[in-house]
Amino acid sequence: MTTVVEVADLGVAAFCDELFSSMTRSDQRRWAEVYVRGLVSVPGRKSIRRICDDVVGWRADQCLQQFLNQSPWRWEPVRRALAQHAVAALQPKAWIVDDVVFPKNGGSSVGVARQYASSERRMLNCQLGIGVFMANEHASCAVTWRLRLPESWDNDHVRRSRARLPEDERSLPRWQHILDVIDELAGWGCTVPPILTDACDQRQIQPLVRGLEKRGLRYVIRVPENASMFDSLGARRVLAETSCRRPKAKWLTNLSAIRLPELIGLVHLSHQTDRDMARLRDEFGLRHFEGRSYAGWHHHVTLVSAAHAYWTLQQLECGSDALNVV
Repeated sequence: MTTVVEVADLGVAAFCDELFSSMTRSDQRRWAEVYVRGLVSVPGRKSIRRICDDVVGWRADQCLQQFLNQSPWRWEPVRRALAQHAVAALQPKAWIVDDVVFPKNGGSSVGVARQYASSERRMLNCQLGIGVFMANEHASCAVTWRLRLPESWDNDHVRRSRARLPEDERSLPRWQHILDVIDELAGWGCTVPPILTDACDQRQIQPLVRGLEKRGLRYVIRVPENASMFDSLGARRVLAETSCRRPKAKWLTNLSAIRLPELIGLVHLSHQTDRDMARLRDEFGLRHFEGRSYAGWHHHVTLVSAAHAYWTLQQLECGSDALNVV
């Protein structure tokens, strides 16, 4: 397993200055940099206390906790800047939509419920999220996120109030989250490459396909084995051989002009995001969030993405082999 590299003070400072320029207050920008530094450099669990001890040098736990969970800074401008960094550095060949599971104890954290986690293939008490990675054959970066709310949270006014969940945030099907997040990225001026996602465990795939077709977007979607149901959509079906945990898979695509080796190359980009999702979980503290609020969750995943993006860009500049090792 690779370890997180040591970071140069001036490098991470310059990166954070640009990425967090949308934050209106200097103390917000300062705490954002502290958190990113901690996520990159603190070994093991990225607790707020350990980050404060290692980066700040004094017990600033309450200040950092407040910045993450109560501070009103908006995460969307930070993600937009992050997406622009990723586009410039990676020139992505695909946007890959991936699921992420946040196992939790208790039922107070925003969006938590006992629910089926398809990536784990079992029922868990957890939060479910969606991340969008910009990827090429060398690296990938998660640039934006969605939290999937269970239906049980829609009318639970007590838990919604405690988690400071906005009134308009409701349970949505996965396909709607995917279309919404693509619309968000396109609205930021990002040119949309092929969309790649695994939907073989989803009951509703046709709305996603129709939504992508309506937007004039290209896609490669892993579908169930009974993919004959898609004949009416006019898309080409491809049976692609993949390795590791996916010995055989069926993919639906509208890339009619692409050669099969190129198509399989796109499919294999998901292995890169698998590695980077593992890094986010194991090395950058994605599952280590200490809080229950809706804003806190979004703040945390945004800053985790920033820390991982900084590390990735440093590795690309150095031509490091660490990008392909987990």
